[in-house]
Amino acid sequence: MVQLTEVDEIREALQRGTLVLPGAEGYQRSLFAPCPEAGHRSHVYRTESSREAITRVIFRCPACGRQFDAPPEQMSAR
Repeated sequence: MVQLTEVDEIREALQRGTLVLPGAEGYQRSLFAPCPEAGHRSHVYRTESSREAITRVIFRCPACGRQFDAPPEQMSAR
């Protein structure tokens, strides 16, 4: 069995139209990205979709209020 990287897991989740990834013991992990301005962990604010896939994820920084989008390579799940 091939072990997927976190970025690959995020890409697959977005293709399926979901913002959560499976975690250990049935927990779900949600997406976040660091704010390019303040560096704080920012959670998903809104999304854009095409059919069932999520094509754009917009985050919002809790510290500075900035909205930004990030590619899967800059996202993490927790």
